Amino acid sequence: FAADAKYSGAEVIRGILRLLPKDHIRWCSLEGNGSIVDLSLPQNKSFPPKLLHWRIRGTSFEYFAVNKIQACGLARRIWDWIAPFKPHVIWVLPEYRAVNVAKHLQAISGLPMHATIHDAYDYELARYSGVPRLCVNTYLRDVYRLLQFVTSIDAVSSELIEHICLKYGLSPAVETLVF
Repeated sequence: FAADAKYSGAEVIRGILRLLPKDHIRWCSLEGNGSIVDLSLPQNKSFPPKLLHWRIRGTSFEYFAVNKIQACGLARRIWDWIAPFKPHVIWVLPEYRAVNVAKHLQAISGLPMHATIHDAYDYELARYSGVPRLCVNTYLRDVYRLLQFVTSIDAVSSELIEHICLKYGLSPAVETLVF
């Protein structure tokens, strides 16, 4: 989520971040203006994908262009911004466009990755994710590949964690937390 997002999930993330030492965190997103005037939040920045022609927005072509072609470049831009900070872990909310960017960011950095999961991906897709129907299987495969690299996850319920661990074959060594 962008720091200025209006969603309840973004407010949850802001609430968590307000409890952590802000000088130990950098927050980036792929949407929004990425800046919010709230001194209790850590430094944040937005890295939006390049906009494509309006006629292909929301189509399978846009999905592949952003999630397959632009993802590596976005991850490099994010890493260039956070590398001087010398992070110890990547904390990702792996939804929609962030899935492939996070996968590339982890590969570039070699850092352990923690994932915060708000929804079951199979349910999310059926409701509101914005993933074009033709790309659903590709998206779920990308989520599966990303989750193989996480060292820890947290979610809103133990049932969701159990579902994610079973459906995506997470290692028993992956630490879990319910928030």
